[in-house]
Amino acid sequence: MFTLIIIDLLDEQFPKILYDSELNIWIKPIKTNELNTEETYERPTTNTLQSLGNQLDPQTIYYLANILQYDKKITKIRLGNSAISDIGTQYLANVLQHNTTLVTFDIRYNKIGPAGAQYLANALLYNTTLTVLHLGYNEISDEGTQYLANALHQNTTLAALHLWGNKISNAGARDLTNALKYNRTLIKLDL
Repeated sequence: MFTLIIIDLLDEQFPKILYDSELNIWIKPIKTNELNTEETYERPTTNTLQSLGNQLDPQTIYYLANILQYDKKITKIRLGNSAISDIGTQYLANVLQHNTTLVTFDIRYNKIGPAGAQYLANALLYNTTLTVLHLGYNEISDEGTQYLANALHQNTTLAALHLWGNKISNAGARDLTNALKYNRTLIKLDL
């Protein structure tokens, strides 16, 4: 496992990924004129991107999502307690929609509301590899649960969905229960 360390990025800069010997990923700001497209960086052998408790603003998540969208090595993302908003969730949902190697996506303890749940639900309609989705202790509520339940009608890979701590009432639980009538892969649902 490695730790993601993010340095503030400015609007006119692009991220540059550097790896150190301790398997830390550093996203370093560089100016457009410093970007060398022929330069390559070797990734250490690892499969988990983790950044717990770091405040990730939407711009940082945007850069991170662009890097991860077509990544073929990372299988697990853990971005818990990172102040991820619905806008940041939209960028991360694009990763889920296009990435073909992610199996675990953990974004618990953030600020994801019904709109963020809708972005994730739309991504689940296209994703064919994700098996575990942790959304505990966000602000998803019954409205967001309805979007996720609708996605479960068609998703054929998700095996575990964690939604505890999201103020989901009996109505939201009922939506999810109804979705399980059509979904044959979900075996763990935590409310």
